[in-house]
Amino acid sequence: MKVLQLLLSLTAGVVGFAPSHLSHRSIASVSSLNLSSIKTSHKTALQSTAEPEVLPQAFSTGYSTNPSLSKALSEATLSALSNHPSSSIDLAIVHVSSLYEEPSKIISHVLDTVSNAGGSVKHIVGNTAGGIISTNFDEKCHPMECEAVPAASVTLASLPDVTISTHYWNDVPELEGGYDSGPDLTQWKQCMGMEHIKDEEEPVFMIIPSPAFQKDLNDFLSGLSATFPSGQTFGGIASTVSSLSRARIFAHSVENNSASSVYGDGCVGVTFTGDVRVDLMVAQGAKPVGGVYRVVAAGATNPNTASGSISSSIEDEGRRSTISAIVLDEAATSAVDEETDNEEMDNENNDTESMDEKELKRAQMAQNYAKARIPKPPLAEANFLMKRLSDDDQAFMRRALLIGLERGNLINTPNELARLANGDGHRFTVRQVASAGMKDGSVTFPLGSVNVEVGARCRFFVRDGDFAKEEVEALWTGYKKKELERTLLGDEEVNPPTGCFVYPTLDRGSKLFGKSGFESSGISSVSGFFANGVLGGLDGTIAGNTPGSNENMLHGSSSQYIIFRSKTKRPIHSPAQATIKAAIALAAKAEEDAANAKLAAEDEKRTAMSKTFSSEKEAAPRSADGEL
Repeated sequence: MKVLQLLLSLTAGVVGFAPSHLSHRSIASVSSLNLSSIKTSHKTALQSTAEPEVLPQAFSTGYSTNPSLSKALSEATLSALSNHPSSSIDLAIVHVSSLYEEPSKIISHVLDTVSNAGGSVKHIVGNTAGGIISTNFDEKCHPMECEAVPAASVTLASLPDVTISTHYWNDVPELEGGYDSGPDLTQWKQCMGMEHIKDEEEPVFMIIPSPAFQKDLNDFLSGLSATFPSGQTFGGIASTVSSLSRARIFAHSVENNSASSVYGDGCVGVTFTGDVRVDLMVAQGAKPVGGVYRVVAAGATNPNTASGSISSSIEDEGRRSTISAIVLDEAATSAVDEETDNEEMDNENNDTESMDEKELKRAQMAQNYAKARIPKPPLAEANFLMKRLSDDDQAFMRRALLIGLERGNLINTPNELARLANGDGHRFTVRQVASAGMKDGSVTFPLGSVNVEVGARCRFFVRDGDFAKEEVEALWTGYKKKELERTLLGDEEVNPPTGCFVYPTLDRGSKLFGKSGFESSGISSVSGFFANGVLGGLDGTIAGNTPGSNENMLHGSSSQYIIFRSKTKRPIHSPAQATIKAAIALAAKAEEDAANAKLAAEDEKRTAMSKTFSSEKEAAPRSADGEL
């Protein structure tokens, strides 16, 4: 199956990104471009799709692998400018490899390059990363994923009727009343510099924390969810190629020149309000194994800890994040097994398996499940389950223990991939266990990441490259289905995408899929970076989940997909289509010039022959009497 081909009809030609195949050997042709001529070249295309006074929402991206940071940024910025319809840039998003030195000069390089081309940039935000994702335009448009090599990506955005603000946070205030307290939330907004943002505007938050900010990250995400329940949050944690280097984040704003800085800690972000919306999805890359269980006991508080003390508060968080005992949920497990059996019957690859072998497998499974009907610690059940898995799955479970908690709202099918392909979203939110009790067999998630409730369903998971590929394809299939439903049923008018970003974690890419470029290969134009973790809701705006089941959180070993679009019928700008049209026009002109040159050569030859004939002085031969 070709990767993500179902998305092409949605994004091909409308997700606006600029040509990016510009190495340090070819940049000379771009550096000679004049921005005014670039704008003129797109005027005709824009006039044919919308009234001239309605400005388009536009994204364009540039890419370079030049080993020099200054040259790489110059090439990438000029590449993005070459297909951008405006000289006024509202936002520049910059991702550069951590292998480059002198990150303090990133902002100035981008500003100078745009200024020298006759343009201006209002806001800049970005980070260093262990890998860069961008788009390469040569004869055909195809994405590029550069892992652990020098590379820079610059994405320029012009967003008419959108209010943009850049921020830097290095501390998150603690709320004594929790995140459900109205007065405290108002104070929280003021402390975070977001008092001017209203939830009814459906704000969009792009956040890029440094790794050092993770201790405040859960509080920050919880504050955003509680203060702006109608908002959307996305982003990724800055990363590095090597643990020996330090990740950097940076931000710039013309509204506050003092905000133009590069930081080694804290968090930078961008807020969008107005004529913009985003669709978000997250691929967890985790395959379910074993049956479905129910939590029958959570962690207990240590009676020797004094109430109100710091250690008491920490232990209370640990108790809420701990699973002490689980038991098999036979009804839920039977539903999953039945659907799996039906899929195997429809799969032609399983025809060679005899009925006796299938019955033997079911009998063995029933025997194993019989032992799970007795409540036991999750660590003990994981050790028992691990013995029945493949060698690869066993090896993974020995390195890391993943448990998914059900999000509620079981829709149509219990099968994870079928739910995603139907657009119903994930059934389980997968988290890695932070610690386990060797004496009681309990498991604890990262403190503050989740509140475990007795009666909740859970399941064990393992990372698997083949399953991750199927999950990515199922996600985009469900996304397209939801888009078509909204369009055909007329419930909501869906505007075409204008920009697409992909943020995978460092352990995905070629490490998980065996080759580079899998996740971005079916998207016509894309930008992004490999992160230390991705941030936001699990299913974003795609699936209709029960309230409270799609909270903002940190996702490890995952990929996030962000699709920008306008809320209104604003025209879009497509550098992809513009590049194709320009290539066609260039080829036609070259053919015409060749034909004209051929005609000119023939005319010159005829003229030369005529001159030669007329210049001959020798008379025609005659006889002695003068006759010819």
